[in-house]
Amino acid sequence: MTIKLCYSPAESAEQLGICKNHIYKYLDSGELRSFKLGQRRLINREALDEFRLQLEQRHTTQMRGGL
Repeated sequence: MTIKLCYSPAESAEQLGICKNHIYKYLDSGELRSFKLGQRRLINREALDEFRLQLEQRHTTQMRGGL
């Protein structure tokens, strides 16, 4: 299996198991870094991995009652 270096918003949503609309929300808020290549919006693998870790940490904190 080949590991991609960059993902489209739709591919990023699939990787994270969330809808594409949520990806755009995170892109608009700046929580998820991306760049434009021509007309395409791309998210590099490192940014997606960092974002995934942030989501996991946020969810873990919420599950512990915000401690």
